[in-house]
Amino acid sequence: MEQLPTPHNNLFHFALTHAPSAKGLIESQFPVEVLRELELASLQLEKESFVDADLREKYSDVLWSVRLVQADRHQRAGKKPGRFAYVYILLEHKSEPDRLTALQLLTYIVRIWERQVREGLDLCPVLPLVVYHGPTGWAAARSLEELLQTPSTLAPYQVQFRFPLL
Repeated sequence: MEQLPTPHNNLFHFALTHAPSAKGLIESQFPVEVLRELELASLQLEKESFVDADLREKYSDVLWSVRLVQADRHQRAGKKPGRFAYVYILLEHKSEPDRLTALQLLTYIVRIWERQVREGLDLCPVLPLVVYHGPTGWAAARSLEELLQTPSTLAPYQVQFRFPLL
């Protein structure tokens, strides 16, 4: 992954690629119900980036894999090898929120799943997290439902996810 253009961005990226910092970030941003499902001691940094080359001035990404607690219990019981999840951290380097961030995250999540299909792996959950450090508050959609402005009767037929924002 390329170096980021400013010392501030470099510091964020450096911190997010170290397991103790990433673990702390994940613990602070996801609800306790989600954290109970993750074996955070198993965090492993993945090397692949999913940000398009033309967007790397504005974004960097960090992908962590983590074993699911339930899967870990199954493996200890001698059942099918444990499943895992990804925590996908998108680091926002722009001075204002991007209204299409939810769509961008969906694109990256699909790329992660496509890689799993190519490698013959089962699909796993991907938990997106956006770290934004612009001077203004985040006013853009934080879910596809908000972005699409979906009528409630159509919502069950749409892809749905929401991302935590730090």
